[in-house]
Amino acid sequence: MQILMPKQSGKLGRRLYLAFIFSSLLTLLIGGVIFFMWGKLATQINASVGDSLPMLTTSYNMERYSTNLQMLLKEREQTQRKSVSEQQKQQIYQLLDNLREFPIEQQSQRTFYNQLVDDLSNLIEQQDILLDKRRELENRLAQLLGQLAWMHDAVGEDIKPLLNEIEWHVSQMLNEKNVQENSLQLLLESTLLQELFTTENELISLVEEIAHQRYSRDIDVAFHYISVKIDEIIALNQKLKSYPSTIAHRQVLQEIIAITRFDGDIYQTLIDDVETEKKLKALTLN
Repeated sequence: MQILMPKQSGKLGRRLYLAFIFSSLLTLLIGGVIFFMWGKLATQINASVGDSLPMLTTSYNMERYSTNLQMLLKEREQTQRKSVSEQQKQQIYQLLDNLREFPIEQQSQRTFYNQLVDDLSNLIEQQDILLDKRRELENRLAQLLGQLAWMHDAVGEDIKPLLNEIEWHVSQMLNEKNVQENSLQLLLESTLLQELFTTENELISLVEEIAHQRYSRDIDVAFHYISVKIDEIIALNQKLKSYPSTIAHRQVLQEIIAITRFDGDIYQTLIDDVETEKKLKALTLN
Protein backbone atom coordinates (compact mmCIF):
# COMPACT_ATOMS: atom_id res chain seq x y z
CA MET A 1 0.00 0.00 0.00
CA GLN A 2 2.79 2.42 0.74
CA ILE A 3 4.36 1.78 -2.73
CA LEU A 4 1.01 2.27 -4.65
CA MET A 5 -0.05 5.61 -3.07
CA PRO A 6 2.68 7.76 -4.65
CA LYS A 7 1.81 6.38 -8.09
CA GLN A 8 -1.87 7.13 -7.63
CA SER A 9 -1.05 10.59 -6.31
CA GLY A 10 1.18 11.24 -9.32
CA LYS A 11 -1.53 10.31 -11.80
CA LEU A 12 -4.07 12.46 -10.02
CA GLY A 13 -1.66 15.38 -9.93
CA ARG A 14 -0.96 15.11 -13.64
CA ARG A 15 -4.67 15.00 -14.38
CA LEU A 16 -5.30 18.01 -12.23
CA TYR A 17 -2.41 19.83 -13.88
CA LEU A 18 -3.68 18.99 -17.38
CA ALA A 19 -7.20 20.04 -16.38
CA PHE A 20 -5.86 23.32 -15.06
CA ILE A 21 -3.93 23.98 -18.28
CA PHE A 22 -6.96 23.08 -20.41
CA SER A 23 -9.28 25.34 -18.41
CA SER A 24 -6.75 28.18 -18.62
CA LEU A 25 -6.46 27.79 -22.39
CA LEU A 26 -10.25 27.63 -22.67
CA THR A 27 -10.58 30.80 -20.59
CA LEU A 28 -8.04 32.59 -22.76
CA LEU A 29 -9.81 31.40 -25.91
CA ILE A 30 -13.23 32.55 -24.67
CA GLY A 31 -11.73 35.85 -23.49
CA GLY A 32 -10.16 36.38 -26.91
CA VAL A 33 -13.43 35.67 -28.68
CA ILE A 34 -15.33 38.02 -26.34
CA PHE A 35 -12.70 40.73 -26.78
CA PHE A 36 -12.92 40.39 -30.55
CA MET A 37 -16.73 40.45 -30.51
CA TRP A 38 -16.87 43.51 -28.21
CA GLY A 39 -14.37 45.31 -30.40
CA LYS A 40 -16.43 44.57 -33.49
CA LEU A 41 -19.66 45.62 -31.72
CA ALA A 42 -18.06 48.86 -30.51
CA THR A 43 -16.94 49.62 -34.06
CA GLN A 44 -20.46 49.04 -35.35
CA ILE A 45 -21.97 51.22 -32.61
CA ASN A 46 -19.53 54.04 -33.30
CA ALA A 47 -20.27 53.82 -37.01
CA SER A 48 -24.02 53.81 -36.37
CA VAL A 49 -23.79 56.79 -34.02
CA GLY A 50 -21.56 58.59 -36.49
CA ASP A 51 -24.16 58.08 -39.21
CA SER A 52 -27.26 58.85 -37.15
CA LEU A 53 -26.02 61.67 -34.87
CA PRO A 54 -26.04 64.36 -37.58
CA MET A 55 -29.54 63.24 -38.56
CA LEU A 56 -30.70 63.38 -34.93
CA THR A 57 -29.11 66.80 -34.46
CA THR A 58 -30.76 68.10 -37.62
CA SER A 59 -34.13 66.68 -36.57
CA TYR A 60 -33.80 68.27 -33.12
CA ASN A 61 -32.88 71.65 -34.57
CA MET A 62 -35.73 71.48 -37.07
CA GLU A 63 -38.18 70.72 -34.27
CA ARG A 64 -36.79 73.54 -32.12
CA TYR A 65 -36.92 76.12 -34.92
CA SER A 66 -40.41 75.03 -35.94
CA THR A 67 -41.67 75.32 -32.36
CA ASN A 68 -40.13 78.78 -31.96
CA LEU A 69 -41.60 79.82 -35.30
CA GLN A 70 -45.10 78.74 -34.34
CA MET A 71 -44.79 80.51 -30.98
CA LEU A 72 -43.66 83.75 -32.66
CA LEU A 73 -46.52 83.60 -35.16
CA LYS A 74 -49.08 83.30 -32.35
CA GLU A 75 -47.44 86.07 -30.32
CA ARG A 76 -47.35 88.33 -33.36
CA GLU A 77 -51.03 87.72 -33.95
CA GLN A 78 -51.75 89.31 -30.53
CA THR A 79 -49.22 92.15 -30.86
CA GLN A 80 -50.75 95.62 -30.98
CA ARG A 81 -47.65 97.80 -31.42
CA LYS A 82 -46.18 97.93 -34.91
CA SER A 83 -42.60 98.30 -33.62
CA VAL A 84 -42.87 95.06 -31.62
CA SER A 85 -44.49 93.34 -34.59
CA GLU A 86 -41.55 94.34 -36.80
CA GLN A 87 -39.06 92.91 -34.29
CA GLN A 88 -40.97 89.64 -34.24
CA LYS A 89 -41.02 89.66 -38.03
CA GLN A 90 -37.20 89.88 -38.14
CA GLN A 91 -36.93 86.99 -35.68
CA ILE A 92 -39.28 84.94 -37.84
CA TYR A 93 -37.27 85.59 -41.00
CA GLN A 94 -34.08 84.61 -39.14
CA LEU A 95 -35.70 81.30 -38.19
CA LEU A 96 -36.72 80.76 -41.81
CA ASP A 97 -33.12 81.38 -42.91
CA ASN A 98 -31.96 78.81 -40.35
CA LEU A 99 -34.46 76.31 -41.70
CA ARG A 100 -33.26 76.90 -45.28
CA GLU A 101 -29.67 76.07 -44.25
CA PHE A 102 -30.44 72.57 -42.95
CA PRO A 103 -28.31 69.87 -44.66
CA ILE A 104 -30.71 67.65 -46.61
CA GLU A 105 -28.95 65.45 -49.19
CA GLN A 106 -31.89 63.86 -51.02
CA GLN A 107 -33.12 66.18 -53.75
CA SER A 108 -36.79 65.18 -53.37
CA GLN A 109 -36.71 66.00 -49.65
CA ARG A 110 -34.81 69.23 -50.30
CA THR A 111 -37.41 70.33 -52.88
CA PHE A 112 -40.27 69.54 -50.52
CA TYR A 113 -38.54 71.31 -47.65
CA ASN A 114 -37.77 74.43 -49.69
CA GLN A 115 -41.41 74.58 -50.76
CA LEU A 116 -42.47 74.34 -47.11
CA VAL A 117 -40.22 77.24 -46.12
CA ASP A 118 -41.48 79.29 -49.09
CA ASP A 119 -45.06 78.62 -47.99
CA LEU A 120 -44.18 79.87 -44.52
CA SER A 121 -42.69 83.03 -46.02
CA ASN A 122 -45.91 83.62 -47.96
CA LEU A 123 -47.87 83.09 -44.75
CA ILE A 124 -45.82 85.82 -43.05
CA GLU A 125 -46.58 88.21 -45.90
CA GLN A 126 -50.31 87.46 -45.61
CA GLN A 127 -50.10 87.95 -41.86
CA ASP A 128 -48.40 91.32 -42.43
CA ILE A 129 -51.31 92.53 -44.55
CA LEU A 130 -53.91 91.35 -42.04
CA LEU A 131 -52.05 92.79 -39.05
CA ASP A 132 -51.79 96.20 -40.74
CA LYS A 133 -55.49 96.06 -41.56
CA ARG A 134 -56.39 95.10 -38.00
CA ARG A 135 -54.35 97.97 -36.55
CA GLU A 136 -56.04 100.35 -38.98
CA LEU A 137 -59.49 99.06 -37.99
CA GLU A 138 -58.70 99.22 -34.27
CA ASN A 139 -57.53 102.82 -34.64
CA ARG A 140 -60.68 103.60 -36.61
CA LEU A 141 -62.86 102.01 -33.93
CA ALA A 142 -61.05 103.92 -31.17
CA GLN A 143 -61.68 107.18 -33.04
CA LEU A 144 -65.37 106.38 -33.50
CA LEU A 145 -65.82 105.43 -29.85
CA GLY A 146 -63.99 108.60 -28.83
CA GLN A 147 -66.29 110.63 -31.06
CA LEU A 148 -69.30 108.85 -29.58
CA ALA A 149 -68.12 109.57 -26.03
CA TRP A 150 -67.67 113.26 -26.89
CA MET A 151 -71.22 113.48 -28.31
CA HIS A 152 -72.58 111.64 -25.27
CA ASP A 153 -70.94 114.23 -23.00
CA ALA A 154 -72.35 117.02 -25.17
CA VAL A 155 -75.88 115.64 -24.77
CA GLY A 156 -75.42 115.41 -21.01
CA GLU A 157 -74.02 118.93 -20.79
CA ASP A 158 -77.09 120.20 -22.64
CA ILE A 159 -79.82 118.16 -20.94
CA LYS A 160 -78.68 118.31 -17.29
CA PRO A 161 -78.79 122.13 -16.98
CA LEU A 162 -82.08 122.15 -18.86
CA LEU A 163 -83.57 119.65 -16.41
CA ASN A 164 -82.32 121.71 -13.48
CA GLU A 165 -83.86 124.83 -14.94
CA ILE A 166 -87.21 123.15 -15.56
CA GLU A 167 -87.19 121.73 -12.03
CA TRP A 168 -86.54 125.20 -10.61
CA HIS A 169 -89.41 126.77 -12.57
CA VAL A 170 -91.81 124.02 -11.55
CA SER A 171 -90.77 124.39 -7.90
CA GLN A 172 -91.38 128.13 -8.06
CA MET A 173 -94.84 127.62 -9.52
CA LEU A 174 -95.73 125.06 -6.88
CA ASN A 175 -94.52 127.31 -4.08
CA GLU A 176 -96.61 130.16 -5.44
CA LYS A 177 -99.54 127.78 -5.89
CA ASN A 178 -99.70 128.93 -9.46
CA VAL A 179 -100.06 125.65 -11.31
CA GLN A 180 -100.97 126.58 -14.84
CA GLU A 181 -100.82 124.93 -18.24
CA ASN A 182 -97.22 126.08 -18.62
CA SER A 183 -96.17 124.16 -15.54
CA LEU A 184 -97.80 121.01 -16.88
CA GLN A 185 -95.92 121.45 -20.13
CA LEU A 186 -92.71 121.89 -18.18
CA LEU A 187 -93.38 118.69 -16.25
CA LEU A 188 -94.02 116.82 -19.50
CA GLU A 189 -90.84 118.21 -21.05
CA SER A 190 -88.86 117.22 -17.96
CA THR A 191 -90.25 113.68 -18.07
CA LEU A 192 -89.46 113.29 -21.77
CA LEU A 193 -85.94 114.68 -21.30
CA GLN A 194 -85.20 112.33 -18.41
CA GLU A 195 -86.46 109.36 -20.42
CA LEU A 196 -84.43 110.49 -23.43
CA PHE A 197 -81.25 110.89 -21.39
CA THR A 198 -81.71 107.45 -19.81
CA THR A 199 -82.29 105.79 -23.19
CA GLU A 200 -79.29 107.57 -24.73
CA ASN A 201 -77.13 106.34 -21.82
CA GLU A 202 -78.33 102.79 -22.42
CA LEU A 203 -77.53 103.10 -26.13
CA ILE A 204 -73.97 104.31 -25.49
CA SER A 205 -73.32 101.58 -22.89
CA LEU A 206 -74.63 98.91 -25.25
CA VAL A 207 -72.44 100.09 -28.14
CA GLU A 208 -69.32 100.18 -25.93
CA GLU A 209 -70.09 96.72 -24.52
CA ILE A 210 -70.48 95.23 -27.99
CA ALA A 211 -67.26 96.89 -29.16
CA HIS A 212 -65.29 95.33 -26.28
CA GLN A 213 -66.90 91.90 -26.71
CA ARG A 214 -66.96 91.88 -30.52
CA TYR A 215 -64.94 88.66 -30.89
CA SER A 216 -67.39 86.68 -28.75
CA ARG A 217 -70.68 88.33 -29.77
CA ASP A 218 -72.90 88.07 -32.82
CA ILE A 219 -72.63 91.61 -34.20
CA ASP A 220 -75.87 91.46 -36.20
CA VAL A 221 -77.90 90.24 -33.22
CA ALA A 222 -76.30 92.85 -30.95
CA PHE A 223 -77.15 95.66 -33.36
CA HIS A 224 -80.76 94.51 -33.36
CA TYR A 225 -80.95 95.66 -29.72
CA ILE A 226 -79.14 98.86 -30.63
CA SER A 227 -81.76 99.50 -33.32
CA VAL A 228 -84.50 99.15 -30.68
CA LYS A 229 -82.83 101.84 -28.55
CA ILE A 230 -82.39 104.08 -31.58
CA ASP A 231 -86.11 103.76 -32.40
CA GLU A 232 -86.95 104.78 -28.83
CA ILE A 233 -84.70 107.85 -29.11
CA ILE A 234 -86.25 108.83 -32.45
CA ALA A 235 -89.75 108.58 -30.94
CA LEU A 236 -88.76 110.72 -27.93
CA ASN A 237 -87.06 113.26 -30.21
CA GLN A 238 -90.27 113.51 -32.20
CA LYS A 239 -92.24 114.31 -29.04
CA LEU A 240 -89.71 116.98 -28.04
CA LYS A 241 -89.83 118.80 -31.38
CA SER A 242 -92.36 121.31 -30.03
CA TYR A 243 -89.91 122.42 -27.33
CA PRO A 244 -87.40 124.97 -28.74
CA SER A 245 -85.02 124.40 -25.82
CA THR A 246 -84.25 120.86 -27.05
CA ILE A 247 -82.98 121.79 -30.53
CA ALA A 248 -79.24 121.61 -29.66
CA HIS A 249 -79.15 118.12 -28.19
CA ARG A 250 -81.59 116.80 -30.82
CA GLN A 251 -78.99 117.63 -33.47
CA VAL A 252 -76.27 115.83 -31.51
CA LEU A 253 -78.53 112.82 -31.06
CA GLN A 254 -79.01 112.64 -34.83
CA GLU A 255 -75.23 112.37 -35.20
CA ILE A 256 -75.12 109.64 -32.54
CA ILE A 257 -77.82 107.71 -34.39
CA ALA A 258 -75.94 108.07 -37.68
CA ILE A 259 -72.76 106.32 -36.44
CA THR A 260 -74.44 103.71 -34.19
CA ARG A 261 -77.19 102.50 -36.51
CA PHE A 262 -77.12 99.18 -38.35
CA ASP A 263 -74.74 99.51 -41.35
CA GLY A 264 -73.32 102.67 -39.79
CA ASP A 265 -69.62 103.42 -39.30
CA ILE A 266 -69.26 101.56 -35.99
CA TYR A 267 -71.17 98.51 -37.23
CA GLN A 268 -69.10 98.23 -40.42
CA THR A 269 -65.82 98.71 -38.54
CA LEU A 270 -66.72 95.96 -36.07
CA ILE A 271 -67.73 93.56 -38.86
CA ASP A 272 -64.47 94.18 -40.76
CA ASP A 273 -62.37 93.79 -37.61
CA VAL A 274 -64.02 90.51 -36.60
CA GLU A 275 -63.53 89.13 -40.12
CA THR A 276 -59.86 90.15 -40.09
CA GLU A 277 -59.37 88.47 -36.71
CA LYS A 278 -60.86 85.23 -38.06
CA LYS A 279 -58.47 85.28 -41.02
CA LEU A 280 -55.49 85.84 -38.72
CA LYS A 281 -56.43 82.90 -36.51
CA ALA A 282 -56.97 80.71 -39.57
CA LEU A 283 -53.43 81.52 -40.77
CA THR A 284 -51.92 80.59 -37.40
CA LEU A 285 -53.90 77.35 -37.14
CA ASN A 286 -52.85 76.28 -40.63
